[in-house]
Amino acid sequence: EEYRRCFCGNINETMAGIERKRKLARSTAADFFALYGPRSTALEPLPAVADAITALGESYDLFIISSSLTEHIVAILRKRGLDKNFREILGNDIHTSKVEKFRSIFDRYRLVPGDCVFVTDTLGDLIEAEKVGVECLAVTWGFHDQATLSQGRYRRILIAPEELLPAIHQHFPASATKLAHPH
Repeated sequence: EEYRRCFCGNINETMAGIERKRKLARSTAADFFALYGPRSTALEPLPAVADAITALGESYDLFIISSSLTEHIVAILRKRGLDKNFREILGNDIHTSKVEKFRSIFDRYRLVPGDCVFVTDTLGDLIEAEKVGVECLAVTWGFHDQATLSQGRYRRILIAPEELLPAIHQHFPASATKLAHPH
């Protein structure tokens, strides 16, 4: 539960504060990813989520903005044949701030916050998305529970993975299309 509370803000800033207080070496933080990467690739996605990613990838440009390392995310997606559905993946190695990663995508693809919806499972993500004006769909089957997510701003909280695809279709007008190419 203490670790979950670290995600109620930007995880990198929270961990930096903890590291300073405990005077931990920088290598200690890197050890987390050494353990997390191999273990995370063994997990199977929820079938409804995998199906939603495939369906959404046909109609929308999908991006991942995460605090995990890009290489781990790619490995997980590639193992399941889902990697081709994403235009770009921006992990913790790209930048530690999701605000900056959003801005990067906005600039390169000439997008505005209203063109996007962020699907997330942490309160910290809700806070960072709010800073750039991106609406969120909060999901309860991930890291934080509904009570924690309820402390942030979101368009809707999704309780079951089967709600994901309809919620995104409801969020965007029928005229939404994929981008032709990055600018």
